[in-house]
Amino acid sequence: MKVLGVTFDCNLSWEQHIRRTLQKCNSKLGVLRKIRKLLTVDQFLKIVTAQYYSVLYYGSVVWLSGTTKASLKSLINTAHFKPLRLAMNDFHKRIKREELSLLCKRANPIDWVRYSLASLVIKTYKHREPFYLYLCLNETLYTVRRKPLIGRFFDNSKGKVGKQKICNKLRFMDSLNTDWIGKDISNDALRRMLKKTFFPYFNETGNTTRS
Repeated sequence: MKVLGVTFDCNLSWEQHIRRTLQKCNSKLGVLRKIRKLLTVDQFLKIVTAQYYSVLYYGSVVWLSGTTKASLKSLINTAHFKPLRLAMNDFHKRIKREELSLLCKRANPIDWVRYSLASLVIKTYKHREPFYLYLCLNETLYTVRRKPLIGRFFDNSKGKVGKQKICNKLRFMDSLNTDWIGKDISNDALRRMLKKTFFPYFNETGNTTRS
């Protein structure tokens, strides 16, 4: 069944949803090729973000995770970099993907999902809604001795149930500072903090740089 634009099946396999998403994205490439020569790189990338990535990453915090099949992740990566190669007129794949991300100032799929998921986690914690998720996060968020500003999500159980806890799926948040815990951080400050953490092209001053 389809719920809010995301296709679910009884086994919670995301293959059907991902393949449908990729099909939609591929249908947009023809138009993008036609308009590329009429626009600057920055203008073209804004259209890619609005018309292409909005489709590719819709609901990705649900279906793109560590449990997604490697073969499907590979297809998503390929789809992600196709419009970036159009933007840089790199039709023979000579530019490495890492360099493309820096040149176009666009995060790769995994960095983007981590950014989006971290934003949702912080907002859940700040607003305590839904409350059962807030309690789950609060019970598994610890501070390291003598370093009260460093948060840790970790597994406190060796059993399978413990390993499936939500904290284990959020270990990437260990790289964040904890300025958001118990403080009224603005949405702009939150976005800046997350971009500095997860987007390689975002430098320490909060400005974007080109390779």
